[in-house]
Amino acid sequence: MKFTVDRQQFLKAITTVDGIIPSREIRSVYSNVLIEADKGNAVLTTTDLEIGLKTSIAIQMEKKGSTTVPAKKLTQVIGAMDGESIEISVVDDKINIFAPQAKTKPRVHLVTSPASDYPASSSAPEDSFVSFPAAVLREMIMKTFYAMAQDDSRYVFNGLYLKVSKNSLIIVATDGRRLSKIERELPNALPFKEGIILPAKAVKELVRLLDASEEASLSFDEKEKRVHIRVGRVDLVCKLIDGNFPDYEQVIPKKLDHKIKINRIELEKAMRQAASVAIEPARQVRLSFSSGSVGFQASTPDLGGSESSLDCEYGGPDMVIGFNSVYIMEVLKVLSSDDVQLGFSSPSSPSVVSDPADPDFLAVVMPMKI
Repeated sequence: MKFTVDRQQFLKAITTVDGIIPSREIRSVYSNVLIEADKGNAVLTTTDLEIGLKTSIAIQMEKKGSTTVPAKKLTQVIGAMDGESIEISVVDDKINIFAPQAKTKPRVHLVTSPASDYPASSSAPEDSFVSFPAAVLREMIMKTFYAMAQDDSRYVFNGLYLKVSKNSLIIVATDGRRLSKIERELPNALPFKEGIILPAKAVKELVRLLDASEEASLSFDEKEKRVHIRVGRVDLVCKLIDGNFPDYEQVIPKKLDHKIKINRIELEKAMRQAASVAIEPARQVRLSFSSGSVGFQASTPDLGGSESSLDCEYGGPDMVIGFNSVYIMEVLKVLSSDDVQLGFSSPSSPSVVSDPADPDFLAVVMPMKI
């Protein structure tokens, strides 16, 4: 294998696919990137068996071939070089990297492993892909993924639930103590009839990839329980979480006795100020509702306390509700409207945070015992 390639574009391609490789160097074929040069393109592939990433880049090819090389180390080597282009060749069990235009004329070689040792990657028929706006999916993920569980024993919580409803897509995330849900209409119905659960690692990669393109497409392999998502020249393949997502509609209150509208920025400031002296890790903040105002109180024994208040339209009975301040602030961070609506019925029932300008989004937060 031998080819010449633009150094910056090659570095970008490697960086795109090496995100699923652990930062800690592990001597394994799964820490390598597969490089295949043929027909004027170099295809770069990485996998951890659950997720696979693949991208391609145009090259000036002299000799086709394939090999695998430690991904993180290759990224470091290319990133440390100068010059517009680099020459890459494979001789025996080494990959040679040469930057002829750099002042120091660096030549680096890395030990390779045979491409035949690399696990085979799955592909999907081109006519099975359904296109969708990448920006819409990214917005939906950004407004929900923070509510996913982290390494929960209830493994179905460790991902995003996607459900198709006619031409609309619904995305839900929950960790059992909070829930976020959003719905958006798409130009085409995505190709899965039942709901699917994307694992957290794939979700994080999608957030990074979807920012780079206006259009994307998706293919669903029902037999293998995999999705193939294409964003520009990058393909992501991932195994789905196998299990039944809970009935999220049962968690969403059908009726809220009280609703207040309040400035989002002011609410976030008040929550952050109170949380600064709240007990870790929950950082509980107590919201005291009374006629025309809401108060914010938090304290930590032997440290101190905080009190503040904001005006709001509230005419219900006096009520105090305790919240994990992190849960409330994470919702507020993903909203862009000036105002936010908070709905509740009692100190022990689920509360709902919603955006008056976006009726298809809501977040449910369970209160804390005071």
